[in-house]
Amino acid sequence: MGIIFNIIIAVIALSLTIFVLNQKKNKNKLDTIILVLGAAIMLIVNKPLIWISIFALISIYFFIRESFRYLNKTNN
Repeated sequence: MGIIFNIIIAVIALSLTIFVLNQKKNKNKLDTIILVLGAAIMLIVNKPLIWISIFALISIYFFIRESFRYLNKTNN
């Protein structure tokens, strides 16, 4: 893909990140930012191995986060 497409994706990702950070009622800011940046990187980078790596890291993050949330619910 072209450089113009990459710049457009980067601008959209940056705009969405700033929008999410400015929200006061959103509790899952970090989660939303991770998903937006992961999707932007997957669109910009043209290597499937990097796509798989990013998807795996995001999946591991959410798995660990939900595991801790479940453990906290069961302990209380």
